[in-house]
Amino acid sequence: MPDASVWRACIHMMKERAHRIAYAAQTHACCIGGEVNEEMLAALHGCKLIRSGGLIFTNTTGNITDLSSLQQILYLKGPLIIESTDFVVFEFLPRLEFIVNPEEGPGIRVNANPKLVFFELPKLRSLESTEEPKVVILENPNLVIGEKLSNFLRKLPDEQKNITAKQVTKEPQDLHSTSNTTEEEIHPDDPSFVAIAVPLAILFIALCGAFMWAVKKKRITFRRARPCLLPAPNYQLEPKAQVILLSLCQDIMLFNPLIWKFEESKLLWPQEQGECE
Repeated sequence: MPDASVWRACIHMMKERAHRIAYAAQTHACCIGGEVNEEMLAALHGCKLIRSGGLIFTNTTGNITDLSSLQQILYLKGPLIIESTDFVVFEFLPRLEFIVNPEEGPGIRVNANPKLVFFELPKLRSLESTEEPKVVILENPNLVIGEKLSNFLRKLPDEQKNITAKQVTKEPQDLHSTSNTTEEEIHPDDPSFVAIAVPLAILFIALCGAFMWAVKKKRITFRRARPCLLPAPNYQLEPKAQVILLSLCQDIMLFNPLIWKFEESKLLWPQEQGECE
């Protein structure tokens, strides 16, 4: 059973929907639909709610150049049909939110429009139909469905839609292009490029820092080990050590032999025995 929050959300949506429909009806914006022609468009001027008939666009609609009277429609009762037209881009219903089709057939049918390359209903959020599938979009070889309508259609179960058209997550830049709009390239100004380049740059800097630190540590270790080989001055030698050092220096000057011995180094520098051992 859904919890109380789900029921409250559903009731809120129903109230909001009823309010919008009532508002449209109260503003003398309730009209009758049907096949779209010039006479009908004149009657639809300022209309926000079509109470019957739907909107049917056929090949006869191609001669109409001004469809601006459709821009205020919020609610459509009846099907939205776009069939065998010469439309290239269909964006004439920018505010349409609700489609309710009590008649036979799907709520949205877009068929056999060879020139149609882009179809969008940006505000659509509710689609009801007495039959399934609710959406049929077929035989439009170059059609790309807009981002917002694509997102809405993805939420419908598969049995409620029959669609053979490209759906995109971004608006195509060229509406007349028939290229695959799902392919994306990475450019320097693209956020994905920045998301990849920045971690790589940080990793490169970290590796350089680790290498320099390792080299420096090795040098420090060598310097710390040098007292075992040659203690740092100033030397404070005991009398016996002075005699041995003088003898070594004389032998080196005369014969240059390798007479350095570990035992004698202990006598020369007894204060370094702790570090060497």
